[in-house]
Amino acid sequence: MDTPTFGNETDKLALLAFKNHLVDVPNGILSSWNDSLYFREWEGVTCGRRHQRVTALRLEGQSLGGSLLHGSIPSDIGLLRRIQHLNLSTNYLQDEIPMGITNCSNLKTMDLTRSNLTGQITFHVGHMSKLQVLGLGGNGLTGGIPFTFGNLSALQDLLVAFNHFEGGIPHDLGRLKSLESMRLTANN
Repeated sequence: MDTPTFGNETDKLALLAFKNHLVDVPNGILSSWNDSLYFREWEGVTCGRRHQRVTALRLEGQSLGGSLLHGSIPSDIGLLRRIQHLNLSTNYLQDEIPMGITNCSNLKTMDLTRSNLTGQITFHVGHMSKLQVLGLGGNGLTGGIPFTFGNLSALQDLLVAFNHFEGGIPHDLGRLKSLESMRLTANN
């Protein structure tokens, strides 16, 4: 086993903070998340070969929540600096999208669709310049679609349908030259 470096330990601590926000997980989904295995071997975690840092966290459809989740997605998720793909869709997460997630500046895919999230989207998400897929549909998100989404020059797919957004579509979205698909239906 490789000796963990500071970055590796930071990633491990961020993952454990996420797990600690869960009171219970059905079917032992995260039973591999313990000290008997190196975190790159944990369920849903993918690490890069060179640095052994977390590059993907895929826990979609694992029923992580309802009364099982204690609080929200922790802001510690922002410590996963090399993560490129985050998929927590089709779960029962609660509360707002944490501000700390915007520290994941290498994210290409962020899929939080159908995750029971509420509150407004921080405009800082619009500074995550490498995002190609942003899935936030089917939640209880409110407010407006941030105009800063127009800064997401790599964005190809934007899904914000089936929320409670109000107001118009920001004109800034017209600058998204890579955009292939945008779903905005069923909002206020």
